[in-house]
Amino acid sequence: MVLQVEVGPPRERERDCTSRPARKAMAANTSDARVDPMRPRLSPLETALQALSSSDEHKRQQRIERMSVDARHKALCSQLEQTQEALAAAQASKSSLCEELGALRQAREDQGKQLTRYKTDLQAAHELRAVMITKMEDLETSAWTAKQQYIRSLASRIKTSALVLQQLNVTSGTLFSASGAGKGTKEEQVQSAKRKRVEQERDDDAGGDDGDGQGRRPKLTGSATKHELWAKHDGKVSEVQGPETTTTPTRHDGGKVERLAALPTKGRSVLHNCDEQCQTHAESATAVVELRTQVTELKSEYSVLDGKYSALVRKHDEVLAERSTAAQDIKAKESTIEELTRTLEQLSRSKPQDVTNDAVSTSDKCKDKEAQDGRLKMLEESLAQMNAYADQLEMVIAQCASCTIKLQNESTQDSVANRAD
Repeated sequence: MVLQVEVGPPRERERDCTSRPARKAMAANTSDARVDPMRPRLSPLETALQALSSSDEHKRQQRIERMSVDARHKALCSQLEQTQEALAAAQASKSSLCEELGALRQAREDQGKQLTRYKTDLQAAHELRAVMITKMEDLETSAWTAKQQYIRSLASRIKTSALVLQQLNVTSGTLFSASGAGKGTKEEQVQSAKRKRVEQERDDDAGGDDGDGQGRRPKLTGSATKHELWAKHDGKVSEVQGPETTTTPTRHDGGKVERLAALPTKGRSVLHNCDEQCQTHAESATAVVELRTQVTELKSEYSVLDGKYSALVRKHDEVLAERSTAAQDIKAKESTIEELTRTLEQLSRSKPQDVTNDAVSTSDKCKDKEAQDGRLKMLEESLAQMNAYADQLEMVIAQCASCTIKLQNESTQDSVANRAD
């Protein structure tokens, strides 16, 4: 019995051995049709063929499983890439959040330093305010004392000026009264002289009636004229001398000599009194001028002090306004710092949870990836073992010619059946 064996490529043999029911039917037909003495020799080949078919089926199943595993591996790889990208994005966001957190901490430290600076400035402002308040109180007290001193000095100077004016009025009144008294005495002397002259005329008229009046009348007239002259002279002296020179005129020559001797001494005393009065008038005028200059100086000093006081008040108001604005700014900054600290605390509370969740998810994904990698490695090892076993079976079939013929026939039948279908 000659067997024709055609050896083809292993891929075609694998393709021919894909239809297991056809091979079983052919094996049954051949076993039923032929019963020959070569049966015991073909039984190991049939067992080998069955094993080969089972190995092919197993190989096909392994190929399908491998394809599914490859698809799953690709899906897992894509998922792994996505997770890696998400992990990289999470790490980038984590780094950015860490940077923001550092910036916020730095800003918080800077704001704390600035707050301490503002507190020191506020404390210094309070101290300066207290110093300014004390200075203002001192200035107020000094201004009040200056005002009181000024008022007292003005009052004293007014009193002194009033006294000086009273003295001046008294001296001028005495002068006016003295002149008035001199005029009054002169009028009295004139009236008395007139009365005496009228009496003498009456006497002369009475003497003329007796017969001797013509010789005496000129004498009487002469004496009258002399009396009038002396009266006039006495009136002039009384005008110059004042109330001290009011003396009654006499007809004796001794009184005339005494009066003539007393005239220069009394004139000198009157002139001396006039000089003293003029000097007192000049001194009082100079004192009044000095008082007026002092009053103007005090008024100028008071205006200067008032201007300084108003300037200090304005400065105090400006300092108070600046400190109030600074206090408002500090309060606003404190509120912003509190808001920033709250946001920072919220971020510090939320971000660690996100980071822990990301870490847990990445660790779980890494574990799943490791498990999948282990499974893939096991499948690859099993596939390698199956390929080695299939290669060994191919070598065994290649050594058996009848097995190769059967396989070729089965492959042709399978191809015809596939075409018919």
